Amino acid sequence: MWGLIVKDLKNLKTQAKLFLVIAAVYLLFGIQSGNFMMLGGFAILLAAILPVTALAYDERSKWERYALTMPVTRTQLVLSKYLLGLLLSGGVTVVIVIAQSFMVEFKEALLSTLMLFGVGLFLSAILLPITLKLGTEKARILFLLIFALPVLCGFLLAKAQLRLPPLTISPALLAGIGIAALLLIYGVSVVISVKIYRKKEW
Repeated sequence: MWGLIVKDLKNLKTQAKLFLVIAAVYLLFGIQSGNFMMLGGFAILLAAILPVTALAYDERSKWERYALTMPVTRTQLVLSKYLLGLLLSGGVTVVIVIAQSFMVEFKEALLSTLMLFGVGLFLSAILLPITLKLGTEKARILFLLIFALPVLCGFLLAKAQLRLPPLTISPALLAGIGIAALLLIYGVSVVISVKIYRKKEW
């Protein structure tokens, strides 16, 4: 399993330069505005969806056909992508929390960054099964819709100036519900992806 993750990390080296260029742009915005959460949010979300890029490399190089001749199962091939997303987004999250703690209170940095981590995992859980089912080329349009819809909804809500009702439950309980829901979604996503991959033929 670890060998599969190392293979993906080596393939993703080509994305490192692009990542650094975009991160530099967000860093400049952060310095200007005094808020580095924009950079943190970008880094975490990008790390969470990098497994989709790894799938694109596999698809382009016909890796799946070769991989199935080795002593690895289809389930392991799928799980390696989910573990890659957890490893990358989790590592970036730790770095962002430490960096943010020098500028704001540690509790505030931790909560805000963990929320972004949760959003990243949610996107990863949605995108991976779609990519495995449709392929990276066909899934690109859906990717755009998935990213555009939350932005559009947020814009419309801001325009409507709707006020959210006051919370009637404690923040701790709300966080617990959110974590449980995220784990459930991630688990369901893994099961769906494994079923899709087992039925695929090349």
